[in-house]
Amino acid sequence: MWNSIKWWHESEGAETQIFRKSFWPLFCAAAAASACLALVPTLRAWYSVVILALGVGRALAERRRAFLFDAAGAAYRPAFGPPRRFAFADVVSVLPGDAPVPLLTRPLLVRGLHVRLRDGRELCLPLDFPRSELIAKLLTQAAPR
Repeated sequence: MWNSIKWWHESEGAETQIFRKSFWPLFCAAAAASACLALVPTLRAWYSVVILALGVGRALAERRRAFLFDAAGAAYRPAFGPPRRFAFADVVSVLPGDAPVPLLTRPLLVRGLHVRLRDGRELCLPLDFPRSELIAKLLTQAAPR
């Protein structure tokens, strides 16, 4: 249990701002699907339950995704995998573009930013978050003029 809580809040600490995906739209969709399952007897099949379980699991995974900002840098925490942390001092350029977000069998392309770092790495960061304009502003201010 402790490991899952640690994994859920990985890389969080003394950040000044944390931007998470909104949970409510996915929660409402799961509630509507549950209501349909309960009210329409013909939908009460095993595959409906599996689809509902996958939807709730995906909603929880999406809720883990976050942008974490502190005074020295930022981090993007994907639904699965370790956070991608970088210091503002290492940012060479920030350009708009598309970023992949894993969705079941293939990625979904969403609006994002490509952050190029001093060590040659390029991070594709999705901006499908609430208050994405503020996230983009904070990241573009880190780029040298």
